[in-house]
Amino acid sequence: MPNLTLHHRETDEDAVDTTPLHSDRMLRALVVGAVALMIGLFGWTRWQGPVEHVDRPLPTLPVRLLEPVADASVAGMPEVIHVWLPGCGACAAEAAAYEVVRARYASQGVRFLSVSVVSDPAATRRAAAAYGLGGPLASTTGNLLEALQLDVVPSTVWISKEGRVVSVGSGALSERVLDRETRRILR
Repeated sequence: MPNLTLHHRETDEDAVDTTPLHSDRMLRALVVGAVALMIGLFGWTRWQGPVEHVDRPLPTLPVRLLEPVADASVAGMPEVIHVWLPGCGACAAEAAAYEVVRARYASQGVRFLSVSVVSDPAATRRAAAAYGLGGPLASTTGNLLEALQLDVVPSTVWISKEGRVVSVGSGALSERVLDRETRRILR
């Protein structure tokens, strides 16, 4: 085994600061912790999901269905459109709650459509499978966010049986919020 020798410098100008690194590490840890706390609080606020109640016509949507739909006509049926993005952590976090609500209300005459804002059908299918999103699935063929007047992904849009946008949820929503707004379109 080789003999290791530590070298040290003899002059002040060559001296290395020997201040304990733990104070720098502690400061960094505090800053990282504070930032994580702010992100956590912001994320929790978003998780509760601000929902805006609106009344506007449903625009023509630039989407491509990725699988057959039993009844392509949505006239007279309330609908929930879930807008998401592959690779989006909030979208992945919301997926389980969305699927619970979809399973609960699909048999009650509510149509659900999960639309990826990327135009690549293969990427949409892969991400949907990874997130546990069921169908029907669609991907965008244009600017879906602009068409639906959305600022955030994920977003959820509730459409009345009269074909009007009645609620828009921004950010990842809890099961409670998704359920409440879906019940609202059944009235």
